Parts: sequence; structure tokens; C-alpha cells
Amino acid sequence: MRFGLRTIRTRLFLLFLFSMLGMLLIASYLYYDRTTTQFHEKIGSIAEKNASQTVQLFDLLLKGYDSITKSVMNNFDIQRLLTRPASDAAVKAINERTITNILATLYYSREDVVGLHVISPDGAVYSYENYLGAIDENYGRSEWYARLRQSNGELVWLGVHDGSLIDPTQKRQVFSYGRQLYDLLEQRTIGVVLIEVDAAAIVAGLDNMRLGEHSEVVVVDAEGRTVAVAGAAAGVDSGARAGADTRADTGVGSGASGAEADGAWASAGANASASASASASASASASASASASAGAIAGSGSGAIAGTGSGMGSDSATASGGTVRPSAAGEWTDGKRPQLRDGQVVVSQRPDQLVVAAKPALADWTIVSMTPDSDLNVELEQTRRFLLIVASVLIVLATALATFISRTISWPLKRLISEMKKVEMGNFRGELKVKSYEEINILVSSFNQMVQRMDELIDRVRLSSISEKNAQLQALQSQVNPHFLYNTLDMIYWMLDEKENDRLGKVVLSLSHLFRYSSSWEDNADAMLRDELTQVRHYLTIIENRLEGRFTADIDVEEKWMDIRLPKMTLQPIIENAVKHGLEPLRQRNGLLRVYARGGVHGLEIVVEDNGVGMEDDVLRGLEQSLAGEARGEAVKATAEAAAAGAETADFRQRRGIGLHNLQLRLVHMFGSCYGIRVESSEGEGTTVVVEVPLQAGGEWRNRGIG
Repeated sequence: MRFGLRTIRTRLFLLFLFSMLGMLLIASYLYYDRTTTQFHEKIGSIAEKNASQTVQLFDLLLKGYDSITKSVMNNFDIQRLLTRPASDAAVKAINERTITNILATLYYSREDVVGLHVISPDGAVYSYENYLGAIDENYGRSEWYARLRQSNGELVWLGVHDGSLIDPTQKRQVFSYGRQLYDLLEQRTIGVVLIEVDAAAIVAGLDNMRLGEHSEVVVVDAEGRTVAVAGAAAGVDSGARAGADTRADTGVGSGASGAEADGAWASAGANASASASASASASASASASASASAGAIAGSGSGAIAGTGSGMGSDSATASGGTVRPSAAGEWTDGKRPQLRDGQVVVSQRPDQLVVAAKPALADWTIVSMTPDSDLNVELEQTRRFLLIVASVLIVLATALATFISRTISWPLKRLISEMKKVEMGNFRGELKVKSYEEINILVSSFNQMVQRMDELIDRVRLSSISEKNAQLQALQSQVNPHFLYNTLDMIYWMLDEKENDRLGKVVLSLSHLFRYSSSWEDNADAMLRDELTQVRHYLTIIENRLEGRFTADIDVEEKWMDIRLPKMTLQPIIENAVKHGLEPLRQRNGLLRVYARGGVHGLEIVVEDNGVGMEDDVLRGLEQSLAGEARGEAVKATAEAAAAGAETADFRQRRGIGLHNLQLRLVHMFGSCYGIRVESSEGEGTTVVVEVPLQAGGEWRNRGIG
């Protein structure tokens, strides 16, 4: 059979394959989508917690740093010595020693302090460090000094630097801050204090907000200055600050303007993403080297948020200490620095990166963490690869399963079609043996039964045709110029009538009717029950005259059965046998012959009953076996084949008359094996012969019999 799209095998294969692939794709998509959602929620929750921890850490650190500056500002000796500078060199030396001792006391009160520097209005610098250093002579033109001088006494956070702002020999990474000192009594400026502490705690706090290798964390102040950087931009920030210090030293400028800062910061946000692997549960990591340009980090906080976030503003903020999640994609794209309240944390998931912003309570800072999706999606990539591998394996298995199922269903059907073609060519002897699904097994079994039934029906029709032709031949052979006999018998009847011999006239008339009925043998060879009973009465008229009152006949058939059709000459042979073999031998009592009809299991039962001598058991069993064998078609084939071959055996010549065996064959051939003759007899009591035929009236019985 051609393997094409119209074959059941191909269609079943495609149906199973596409169904399983469709379910596989839907399940994979739902699983991946759910996993992605849960993963992003997990990452957002971790980022939120890390940001809260960092803000709390910064608040603790800044509170400690603030306490150092207050200790310097509120110290009475420092206040006195700075407000009343000495003119004598010896006194100046004593005063310097006193201030240095006070700074040393503060220095050793904390382990993270790198240097304490107090600068008086006349330019005198009092410092205490853990090693001998040198003071930068050009500090007066630096940006940090200008910021301290311009402050109003509040803390000025100068940020993280790769070296000291005032001591060029000190290359340790420090976090610098300071404030202007005031005379507590006269409220006038008496100098500035610059404190530099180890930046490790600040950097560790920023690293705590990093979620991946390429995450960037930036701290900006209210004016948009970069306070600290961690991650890929950390090394870049040192270059930017070196350039700024160089410009300050040469008098080129003291810092970046607001417009320049905004543009640079926006550039930093737009180029911050980079691909890398990351851990979703990262809570702290080491600092990474920078790869961006120097001007990329010197921008304002407003540009950072505009370039990296998806929206945050004062309208999105909640109460202090709360968490804000932006609801609109454009909320952070207005180019303005977000106004966060103290302790607030904002998490925004953009298509290309995750942005987290937070604000400590003790500083007007905005801490922004930017993590590219390439760092966040490492686990998702692994999940995607796993799904692809599993999907590939399942596709192969689905293809194999679809092939197996389609072949299992189509192969028995192909065998069945092949067998049908053989039947179409006239081969009814084959039998298909297939073991498959229950429905297909039932179909194959029904096909085998149908073919077997067709073969039996073809043989039955052929044998019935042969038997009918033999019966017609026998009838024709028994008719020797029937019209001459009719005319002769009619002439005898009228001669007897003229002589008023009514009894003998009735016999001759009945005999004439019998000859006329039996000789009119047409193709269908059937008649109504009414006609059969009429002929039975003619026959009984002759027999009653011959036996001279030795038996009585009783025919009782309801009118509703009279139009039932049955084979011609059905009752006459039975009644003839009943009279000849059952009633004539009676000597002690008169005989009784009854003919009546009743409804049976399969149709109408016509009963011929006598009280004659009956049959012996051996004779009855032999007759029943003979009739049953003819009903099964065993004797039919032998008889028909002998008749077709023209064999004139003694057995065949014995069966030329229309007797019980011939009648049984005709009934079975015309109506089927459910119908025929049934004989019941008891020796010395009588015999009952039951003829069962279908209930259809008219000529419909033949269709039922053959079908």
C-alpha cells in the first residue's frame, strides 16, 4: 500500500506525533514561564534584602564617622587653640603637639581610621596618621577643600578614593569625609577637619548589593557626585578621580558641573551591562576591576537612574523604611534623580537588567545597583538547556511511539484490505488471523464470519437451484399429456353425474383437481396456505371414499394464517404418509387426522397429527438424523451433485417423489436452517409432524430464506 498522506497509518502517525509534541511544548512553556517568574521573584527578594542590609550597615558606619567629627569639633582644647593662635614659635609647637595628641587619642579609638587632619584658617595643618606622611601643598585649590569650606557645618561625604586626598604618599583606599569647624561661642569658622577611614567597610557594603560578577553599585550624593563605586566601574572611578585631581592641581577646575555630571552618569548607565555568570543567592562578593572610561562614572545620580532603571519617583515612595516597586515602565525615564525617603528600597526589573535603589537615613545618598540579565539568567540558561535536552529525547520517544501505535493499528487493517481483495476476486476459502486491539479483532472476526456465510449462501443458492430444477424435471416426467388427463377425468365425471353416481363423481373430480394443481409447476413453486389446504381436502375426499369411514379428518386453521406463503405441495406428502403409514394399518380403532396452525418461536407452525400406529424408536431416530443432516446441508450436496451429474443410482431414484426428505430440503433452501420439519412419534399412539415457515405473507419469504 502506498505510504502517503491519505493512508490511515500516516494520519495516525501525524495525529499522535503532533498531539504529543503539542502537549510537550505547552508543558515546557508553562514550566519555563513559571520557573522564570519564581526566579525573578526570588532574585528581587534577595536584592531587596541585600539593599536593606546595606542601608542599615551604612547608617551604622556613618553614625560612627559622625561621632568622630563631633569629638573633634566639641573638644575644648582644639576650640581654644584654633581660636587663639600663638605667635611664638615655641608656643606654636606646644599647641601643635597638643592638637596632635588629641587627634592621636581619637585615632586609636577606632581601628578603621587612616588619618585625621585639622586645617586652620591660616593654613596650618595638624595631622595624625599611622606613618609619617607628607602634606600636599596644593590642597587649597582642590575640590574637596572647597566643598568643606563652603559647607555650613554639616558633614560632607567626599567618597571613596584610591589614596589620601591630602597625603600623596598614602595609596591606601580610603573613605574621606569632613566638616567645617565653628567656634561654639562666637559661631565663627575656626577651620576644617578631614577624616579618612579604611574604605573596606564601605566597599563590602556595596559588594553586598551585587548579585553577579558584572553587577555595578554606585553611590551618588544630592548634587550628583559619585561617592563610591563597586563592580565593573570601580576601577574606572579611580581614573576619573585621578583626572579630576590633576585638573584641580593645575587649576583647570575644581570639579564637574551639574550638566556634565548628568550626561556622564547617563552614559555610564547606558553602557553598564555586560554578560557573565552569576549566583541568584549572592549576598556579598569581592570588588571587580573596571573596564569603562573615566568620564563614565563622574555623572549625577539622576542620569544613573534614567539610564538603568524602569521608573522611580517621589510618587512611588512609601513611608520611611518601606519598599517601593515601580508600576510603570517610564517612571524612571524623566532624567531626574529619584526622591527616596530614608530607608526606602526600590526594585525594578527592566528587559535588560535589574535595578535596585536605596537611601540611607544619615546621608543624602542614593545607592543604585545594576545587574545585567546575563548574570541573573545563569540558572535559567541551565534550565533552558535541560528542557531542550529533555524535549529532544521526548520528541524521539514520541516519534517512536507514534510510529509503533500507527503501525499497530494500520497493519491489521492492511491485512484485512488484502483479504478483501481476494474475496473480491472470488476466493471465499481464506480465513484472516490477526491479533490486535479488541475493536480490530471484532472487525476481523466479523469479516471472517461474513465470508464464511457468503460461501455457505452461494453453495445453498446453487444447490437450491439444482434441487428445484430436479423437482421440475420430475414433475415434467410425471406429466404425460396432462391436458389429456384433465379432459379424460372431466369426461368421466360428467358420465358418472349423468348416472347420478355422486360418490364416484366426487372422487374423480378431486383427482382431476389434484392433477391440475400438481402439474402447474412454475418457477417460484410456492403457494398460499389456503391453496394447500384446498388440495389437502381434495386428497382426503379420495382417501375417505377408499377407506370407507375408517378415519376422520379435522382441518382447523384460522383465517389470519391463510395468506402465509409456503412451498407448493408441502402438506400433501405429509398427509399421504400419515394415512399410508399411520392410519391404514389401524385395526382396533378408528383413525383421526388433525391439521391446525399455531404461532411458533421463529414463525408459523403447521401441525399434522394422527393417532395411528406411530413409529419405533430406532426408525424415529433414523428419520430425525436424516432430516437434521439435510438441514445442515450434508445430504444436500451429495444429492445435488449426483443429480447434476445425471447419476441414476437407486437412492436417487428412490427420492424422485416429493416426500419428507425432498420437502425438508426445499424448506431449508428457501427459508434457512431455522425452518423445516420436526417429527414427534410414539409407538402405538400416533405421530405428529410440525412444519415451521416464516410469518411473512406474499412473496417476501424467499428474500428472508436466502439472506
